[in-house]
Amino acid sequence: MQSLKCLQHLLFLSLQNDTYEGLHLHVEAGGFQKLKELHVRDLNELQDIIIDKGALPSLKKMSLFELFSLKHIPTGIKHLEKLEALRILDMKVEFVEHNSTEDWIMEHVPLLKLKQWMGMLFETQGSRNQAGRKRCWLQLQVQ
Repeated sequence: MQSLKCLQHLLFLSLQNDTYEGLHLHVEAGGFQKLKELHVRDLNELQDIIIDKGALPSLKKMSLFELFSLKHIPTGIKHLEKLEALRILDMKVEFVEHNSTEDWIMEHVPLLKLKQWMGMLFETQGSRNQAGRKRCWLQLQVQ
């Protein structure tokens, strides 16, 4: 990620098919100031994603797919105040079971999709009512 930090006007970044080989993906404070979309897919060794406060301040969409070594929802996701959609799809059963109960981490995200590999789809969507309170619902679909 260090080599990409110099791309100050980058709006979209997709890391996939083992293009990143580290165990940890760390986005440091001040990194990717204009990035609007981040897609991470099929990085077999990736165990965690760390987002420092002050990183990715313009991010609106994040997609995580087929990250079978990922243990948790990205650390620091609560700092992404402009995040509108988080899609975490085709993950191991253990990831979905552990993280589907931690929705408080992402309570500021209006659209969340969390789906296990070859299994069930958990979808949480929310909107704010006039009083500013968030309304959420959970949809469960067996495939």
